[in-house]
Amino acid sequence: MRNLSIYPPSKKEGGFIKVRFAGLVFLIFFTIGLPACVFSFEPVYITQIKIQGSHYIKKDDILKVITSKPGQILSKDKIVQDMRAIYDMGYFYKIRALKEETPKGIILIYEVGEYPLVEKIKLVGVEGREVKKLKKLVSLKIGEPWNYKKAQESKEKILSYFKDNGYVDARVDFSSPSSEEKSFVAVFNIKRGQRARVMEVEISGNRFFSDQKLRSFMQTRFKRYFDPETLKKDIKKLREKYREQGFYFVNIYSSGLKFFKKYRVRWVRVFLKVEEGKRFKVERINLEGNHIFSEKQIKDQIRPKEGEVFNIRKLRKSIQRIQNMYGDKGYLYTVVRDNLKFNRKAALVDIEIFIQEKIQVHLGKIKLEGNKSTKWRVFKHTLLLHKGDIFSTDKIRESWRRLYNLGFFEKVEMEPLYTSDPSVLDLLIKVKEKEKTGKLLFGASYSSASGVEGFIQFSKDNLWGEGKMLSLDWEFGRKRDNYQLSYIDRWWQDTPTRLELDVYNREYKFYDTEGYIKRSSGVDISLGRPWFSNFTFYLTLNSQKTRISSLENIPLPSDLKEGESSYQSLKPAIVWDSRVRDEAFNSYSGFYGLVSFEKSGGFLGGNVNFTKYFLDLRKYSRSGKFWRAPILALRLRGKWGENLPFDEEFYTGGQDTLRGYQQNEFKSPRVLLGTVELRVPLTQGLLSYIFFDTADIQYSFTHQDYKNGFGFGMRITSPVGIIRLDYGIGESGEPRIYFGMGDVF
Repeated sequence: MRNLSIYPPSKKEGGFIKVRFAGLVFLIFFTIGLPACVFSFEPVYITQIKIQGSHYIKKDDILKVITSKPGQILSKDKIVQDMRAIYDMGYFYKIRALKEETPKGIILIYEVGEYPLVEKIKLVGVEGREVKKLKKLVSLKIGEPWNYKKAQESKEKILSYFKDNGYVDARVDFSSPSSEEKSFVAVFNIKRGQRARVMEVEISGNRFFSDQKLRSFMQTRFKRYFDPETLKKDIKKLREKYREQGFYFVNIYSSGLKFFKKYRVRWVRVFLKVEEGKRFKVERINLEGNHIFSEKQIKDQIRPKEGEVFNIRKLRKSIQRIQNMYGDKGYLYTVVRDNLKFNRKAALVDIEIFIQEKIQVHLGKIKLEGNKSTKWRVFKHTLLLHKGDIFSTDKIRESWRRLYNLGFFEKVEMEPLYTSDPSVLDLLIKVKEKEKTGKLLFGASYSSASGVEGFIQFSKDNLWGEGKMLSLDWEFGRKRDNYQLSYIDRWWQDTPTRLELDVYNREYKFYDTEGYIKRSSGVDISLGRPWFSNFTFYLTLNSQKTRISSLENIPLPSDLKEGESSYQSLKPAIVWDSRVRDEAFNSYSGFYGLVSFEKSGGFLGGNVNFTKYFLDLRKYSRSGKFWRAPILALRLRGKWGENLPFDEEFYTGGQDTLRGYQQNEFKSPRVLLGTVELRVPLTQGLLSYIFFDTADIQYSFTHQDYKNGFGFGMRITSPVGIIRLDYGIGESGEPRIYFGMGDVF
């Protein structure tokens, strides 16, 4: 075994890399002795990797973080990378790399110096209950090796705690153990400093915005703890607000702080000075270098327009829109930049847009990574781009949305890859498949009206990795006994056509002063085909037998007769779906629309003739980019029919239609339903919301009723599926609690 010097020796022999860290803060000594094999044309292979000097940290854990592996060529760069990775674990004060030559190759040895065990954790500068509270923030553990990264992480948590409590000048220091110690007392020295609450923010020099308006933009406000960093961010935000209103050269600064004590509380009065300057308008917009798009096409994307107040934020977004125009047509390398010429005397600005148009890029190969079970068939039919197509950024984004919305993957990433031809980019699609696409679900619920109800559902999605799905459902209870077998092939016969097949047997019991049993069995066959953009056209054929019978001791409704009926119906539908889901698989952006009608009888056969019309519109928007930001979800549904039999009219009331009322409390041939929900994701598996439901129930053209309900609810993603709990209040004021399975919309 050789431990060689920093400079390569004259003879070709082994070498080492040595790294020593003092206090794990600064790199004190870092030497690299290049092995002679690096200069040799014949590669030398690693036969074995050993770890020496580790007593507490498992050697396997160290081997996991390094990139060098047995069988690979010995590489100086990889060894340096490995040593930094071992250092980043935080447990070692010394790391050396050595080599041992054998006839079969090189044994690579990493020798580490391990920090001692933590015997005790001590906080100096705090006392009482605060000690116990702060110790919970310390990541170091007694009985485990001291770790620099965990010590630093603990320091940041303690500082954050004091900052949140107003001690913005707090300081936290810790000492590092020496290599000779066998055990170590981890000491954190804390100096909290002083804190002050904001009494008032006094602003002078402002004319365009009022004091009250400017303060509304700020986080530095009355009674909050004063933080200089927060004040800096506030001033920056105020500048942005002024610049959005044309005051491009506005100057805002803190002109002083006044600290004082009142009622045993330390306060601070903050003084801000505003120098608004002139308000600029756009005089001219000049373009240069555009050939692919006309001047009008580009100017249509630019805000503000000539003669309007200059807004730098709108201009930046305009530049991005122009860049996206070129990207959508495959001109990915095109450069769009702006130059502003200010006439300060006249308060006017000229906007110059310079465009450097580059070559058009086409898609080369599509490479997949992470798809262990999902086959190419799924990607081929979901992606909007194929080899040789123009590399459109819009189509890439839409392809990402469609892949993610399948629900097969926890993560979908798309990365362009450069090739030797600058006009061709390959596309790498990296996915992480969900661990389980099969479900066996059980559930039960209880209500005074329906008694105990339950369900058993088995489903397997992405069957054979081909995007197919098979499911079996059984719902049972006092009022229902339903079976349904469903099969979906999203790309039937390897074409864009979607095939859905449902075979069912349903039994519903309706109890009231009048009642009846409705038993239906039949089959639905549906074909769907993408139309254009986000549209899909569906055509569904239904064949069904229905039997109406009476309940014991309850008379049949006067409009209903016992007996069997035959249904043959056709249902065309158009769906527009541009929804985007986030990490928690909540729809947060986009639109969903369904328009359809169902025709039964007539030329289709059967002895029941009617027509039904359906409308379902949904809109989603989120207040911020973070997935925990609130989501506003809107829904409008319409159902109406012509010549509807008594048992085919629409029921309203309950968790899925109108919360705050009994299940199926209202029955009519026409109904219009509206829902507003404000959703707040708490975790990826927990969503809370408040809602408002409204219904226009039309019993006839001259008789209609309006009903409203409101309340709050929670949606839980559990191992047995999505559970919904709703608390709704109707016009009577009587609260109702609902329990259900599955998503609402």
